[in-house]
Amino acid sequence: MSINSHIYIPESILNRFSFRDKDSRKMINYIDIKERQIKESTTRRFNSEMGYYTDNNETFLSSEIESSIGRIIRKVEDSIKQKNYKIPLTMKEEKNVIDYLTYSFLRCDFESIYLKEKLNLNEDIKKIKNAIIELEIEKNRYGKEYSNYQFVFLYNNTNYEFVLPSNFIYEVTEGKGNSIIIEVLTPKIAIQFFNEEEFKKLNIKNAVKIVDDNKQVKLLNEKTVSSSSLMKSDCIIGNEKSLIPILNYIKKT
Repeated sequence: MSINSHIYIPESILNRFSFRDKDSRKMINYIDIKERQIKESTTRRFNSEMGYYTDNNETFLSSEIESSIGRIIRKVEDSIKQKNYKIPLTMKEEKNVIDYLTYSFLRCDFESIYLKEKLNLNEDIKKIKNAIIELEIEKNRYGKEYSNYQFVFLYNNTNYEFVLPSNFIYEVTEGKGNSIIIEVLTPKIAIQFFNEEEFKKLNIKNAVKIVDDNKQVKLLNEKTVSSSSLMKSDCIIGNEKSLIPILNYIKKT
C-alpha cells in the first residue's frame, strides 16, 4: 500500500514551522523562489507525493531517521529550557545526527541529478533517488563520508526565526574560504557541522551556541537563497516576518 511521502522535508519538521488556519489545518508560509511570492500550503500536502518512496525506504526514513532526530530535538529543547548548554548526547545519538544529515542530503534532488547526468541514466529522478537510499541503508557509503563531521547546536535567541530551505541544508563560507554546513530543525534550533580540523579549534562538542544578534540570523537566512540555487531547491519556509526580508533580497538579485 502506497504511503504519502514527503519528498524532502519530513512532516514532523514542517509541523514545527506551522500555524493553524480557520479550519484547524496545519499550514506553512513559504517563498516560491521562481515566482518571487510568499504562498501557503498545508504541511500534509507540501512537497508530498503518494508512493514517492518505496515502502521499505519510507518505513526506514520514518522509523529510523525522523523518529531519532525528533527525540534529539526534544532533548535539546529541554536542555535549553534548563539553561544547560552542553547537550548530553550518547554515541548512538551523535550517529543519529550524522545519519539525519546524510539522508537529508540524499532526499535532495542534487545527488540524483548529478548521477543521472554523470552516468547518462535513463531512469527518472525518483527511481534513482530510491536506489541511492536503498544502497545507503545497506552499505552506509555516504554516511562514512560524513562520519568525520562534528557539530554544535545553534539556539536562535532573537526576534527573527530561522527559515528552512526545502533542501534542508545550506552552506556558509567564513574567513579563509572555510565552509560550514547548517541544517535547520526548528524556527529556533539548527545544527552547525564542521570538518574535524575546524572543530578542533573550537573544542565545544555537543554544545549549544547562542545566536542573539538579529543581523546574524537575517544574514544566515539570506544564505538559503544561494544554497537553494546550488541544491536545486525552489522554496524557502518560515514565518512571514522572517520571509519578507529574504523575498526583498531575492527581488534585488
